[in-house]
Amino acid sequence: MGGFKDYNKRFEDFTCCIGTGMENHASYNNSIYFHHGDKLYVNQYIPSVLCWKEKEIELKQETLYPEDDRIVIGLSCKQATSFTLTIR
Repeated sequence: MGGFKDYNKRFEDFTCCIGTGMENHASYNNSIYFHHGDKLYVNQYIPSVLCWKEKEIELKQETLYPEDDRIVIGLSCKQATSFTLTIR
């Protein structure tokens, strides 16, 4: 910090190193859901659909969060299956 980087020209170039955080918005969908073993983790509240192929489960998340605090999570599966749903 305190130094000048030649590749950090505010209006001529765009890199992730200028401290704007702009690159973060393109990564939100990478971490909405995780699964490990028989656990499914809902990590973020973003309208989305997850197809967990190994368990044949589809999870649909509907929300206007953060404008509205209501979040609807719907589950559908081809046959009965057990798993743990973990909500952050």
